[in-house]
Amino acid sequence: MGFEEKMRAARSKYVPPIPRNLKKLGSMLEEYKPMKGLFRGMVKGDKKEVALIFIHDDMIEPLNECCHLYMDGTFSMRSLIPGFRQIYIIHFRKLDAVRILNNVENFKKVINYNSTIKGFASIFVFLSSQTKTMYDVMWRGIFELVPKLKVNVTTIMCDFERAQIASLKENFDKVDICGCLFHYKSVTKPAPLRTRARDNTKRRSSRLARANEQTIDTCISEQQGTEQSGEYASPC
Repeated sequence: MGFEEKMRAARSKYVPPIPRNLKKLGSMLEEYKPMKGLFRGMVKGDKKEVALIFIHDDMIEPLNECCHLYMDGTFSMRSLIPGFRQIYIIHFRKLDAVRILNNVENFKKVINYNSTIKGFASIFVFLSSQTKTMYDVMWRGIFELVPKLKVNVTTIMCDFERAQIASLKENFDKVDICGCLFHYKSVTKPAPLRTRARDNTKRRSSRLARANEQTIDTCISEQQGTEQSGEYASPC
């Protein structure tokens, strides 16, 4: 037995075994003291849905005040053991409290509006599946931790996943759901290249892509012009 193998064997005596599923991982995290201020618990559904929610203590109060959310799931970072479907990340806009939005002019005199109000990650959720029921279970757990989020949020930006959008419409009372420009461009532009379409189809798709880019550039320039004129521009 080599030196590294001996080290691993000695270490395994003091390290708990790797959990084989999200339920076991959740049970371990509940007893792990260093995660006390971050891990918020495990939420279960009726059809074996499991969600592990992570929110830092310092994020609870700002989340109760925010009114704009940005969210997306990532798959490349998920662990195969224990197996779960995705890591769902929810962002909110820095300094986006209601008291600031009601007085944007005074806010802009102090700091740079465009460079300071940015979204950053605040909620991380390990999800066992990617269905509407799974998202409903997730939001049920989040609302128990951040009760005012359901009422205060007015705008949500996300991708075009149907299960996600259906769950958002059901769980939020009055909210505008906006598609993400990044995902919109990614699903419209590269499609003919992936399918190896004929040249004439490529030309039509190229014209469509240019039209989309022009439309997006126009929307962005109009939003920047609105911000410079002193009006608050919607994230949509």
